[in-house]
Amino acid sequence: MARDKKAQSKMIRLGRILRLFMEKEKVAGAWLADYFRTTPRTIQRDLLLLKESGFPLHEEKKGTYCLNRDLVKNLEVFDLSLIHISEPTRPY
Repeated sequence: MARDKKAQSKMIRLGRILRLFMEKEKVAGAWLADYFRTTPRTIQRDLLLLKESGFPLHEEKKGTYCLNRDLVKNLEVFDLSLIHISEPTRPY
């Protein structure tokens, strides 16, 4: 059961990362780690997983990533309403 919750949490985080890339031109890995309250290494693994899954992510400079939005035809892969419901309230 804990494993299922961890996998669900990861899927929600991946969807939210993609949404952030659609909102921002560039995103720093350290900022993502802080935003999701996780380690920079976890974010690196998440970004690698997204890249290996076919999303056009690249590291623009060390620690700063961007998504080539022109190559993404339909980012409605995740049900954003579910992601929104699952979001914790952010103090900032």
